Amino acid sequence: MNDYSNLLHSFNINPSKYRLAIIDYMFLTRTHPDAVEIYNALYLVVPKLSMATVYNTMKLFVKKGLIRSISIDGKGFRFDACLEKHGHFFCSKCEQIFDIPIYSDDFNVENIPHEIHEIQVNYKGICEKCLREIIS
Repeated sequence: MNDYSNLLHSFNINPSKYRLAIIDYMFLTRTHPDAVEIYNALYLVVPKLSMATVYNTMKLFVKKGLIRSISIDGKGFRFDACLEKHGHFFCSKCEQIFDIPIYSDDFNVENIPHEIHEIQVNYKGICEKCLREIIS
């Protein structure tokens, strides 16, 4: 497990063994998990981890800006540790979520008179792998 103590401190989050295990999982998997997936992946290796701890930790990470929450599959919130500018693609067949690059030279936030906290770009369809399976 990597030591993400300095990263947590830089977001004004006190590190704990649970928080460190959760952020380590988020950076290693990059699969846009929900809280249940995070819990299921960690509860055997992190003694006394509870669902409440996972929910509270994810809520704190989102509030502090360490990760972002996304709602793309209609089943609740998933979490993304990549804070770089990108969008998401949800495959309606295999239900995977993929990061996709987004570029827009004609969009300028300065032209909007509102205070923008977040922009989400989501696409839904059928991924390349599932399309190949359908065709063959």
